[in-house]
Amino acid sequence: MNMAFKAFPDFHETIEEIIAEGDKVWARIIFEGTHTDEWMGLASTGKKVKTEMVDIFRIVNGKLMEYRDVNNNLDFLTKLGIVEYTEMGKKIFQQK
Repeated sequence: MNMAFKAFPDFHETIEEIIAEGDKVWARIIFEGTHTDEWMGLASTGKKVKTEMVDIFRIVNGKLMEYRDVNNNLDFLTKLGIVEYTEMGKKIFQQK
């Protein structure tokens, strides 16, 4: 998390949905932030990004036992300008 806060100093997550059942908690989260410093070897782009992810937690006796983060890296990297869609991808995904 320290790396994320350094790379995206205005890092903000909003929980859109949360579901708890048994020992599992699922949260659909919207992440927003401006890429102002190195992130996993990627130089700062200065771009503000907004992307969606799902976090899955397993909690036993009040302690976090497992954590998974499911996100759309293609969407995230495209918004940062690091990955570009092919012409076919532009036709499919960038129609607005």
